[in-house]
Amino acid sequence: MVKKLFLLRHGHAVSGFNMRDYDRTLSQEGEQSIAALAIQLKAKEIHIDQIICSPSIRTMQTCNILTTGINYEGNVDYVNAIYEATTNQLFQLISETSDQVNDIMLIGHNPGISYLCDYLTTSRNTGMSPGNLIEIHFECDHWNEVTKGSGTIH
Repeated sequence: MVKKLFLLRHGHAVSGFNMRDYDRTLSQEGEQSIAALAIQLKAKEIHIDQIICSPSIRTMQTCNILTTGINYEGNVDYVNAIYEATTNQLFQLISETSDQVNDIMLIGHNPGISYLCDYLTTSRNTGMSPGNLIEIHFECDHWNEVTKGSGTIH
């Protein structure tokens, strides 16, 4: 069986001048790029069983634009630990996912999301730009079988 993990860095955000980083919103460019990504995903008929998202403003906006654009009606879990998460914290979140879930989307922040991609694959995507999506496949039946370097980017 193939388990799929979609890693999405939130869309481009406004400058953080005079506000907490957590409260930054998407810029108009960020909103447009995520809407365009949603159109691409819908055209490809990408299936997602579960979305796990940071509860920062810009990640929730990213999630909302995306889920609306692809007509996603599944579950979205907002997990505080994703904001400023380490690679290990994100990896643990994935490995603890129910095996009934085959396709996960994780919406988060750099550097954690890029480091997780590097950890799970043999590539180096440490510089994921805002709005970048990476699809990783794992040849396994259980999320707890995912290990360092076991994924391939598609």
